[in-house]
Amino acid sequence: MLRLFIYWVIKMFKKYKFLFSGLALFSLLFLSSCKEEEQNRILNYNKGVYLGKEDEKLKEDLVNSLSQHVSKQSYN
Repeated sequence: MLRLFIYWVIKMFKKYKFLFSGLALFSLLFLSSCKEEEQNRILNYNKGVYLGKEDEKLKEDLVNSLSQHVSKQSYN
């Protein structure tokens, strides 16, 4: 019985080798496309709305330093 099944599989593979090869290639591409860094990413976007992680607040002394630096620039 097993020998008959193996013979049938080999016969089908020879007959539909392009189909089986394409199916194997598609399944490899499908399985390899799910990389870990692509998981849990935003797929639905809202126009004008930032949906990413919230930025860290700047320290008060850094804000003051940047304000002083900008005030020294001329806007001519």
